[in-house]
Amino acid sequence: MTKLTREIIGRSAIGVLGVALLYGGFVCLRTGWEIDRDPGAGGTHRRSIRRQTSGLPYAAGVVLLVFGVPLTVAAVVPTHVFERFIGPPNQTTLHDNDYDGRRWY
Repeated sequence: MTKLTREIIGRSAIGVLGVALLYGGFVCLRTGWEIDRDPGAGGTHRRSIRRQTSGLPYAAGVVLLVFGVPLTVAAVVPTHVFERFIGPPNQTTLHDNDYDGRRWY
């Protein structure tokens, strides 16, 4: 498999996952909105309970959107642009340090 083929497969997988998370986030937000707009609930007591129950779909939708947006951007934007957005790595690895043959333990 060539490098280009691996890149296309990887970006496609990230794109599918990102779009699925975005779709799930929008569905959760729409569900929370429909719970808030339920015309069948009457009375002040039911209204306060309904407001409390719509928080979970809103929270789940926001979490899914927060994870879905970067994945979708990573699938669409060229690699060098996304690397500049993330920034350079700040951890050193074993290959950056001289290894003298002793174990760390």
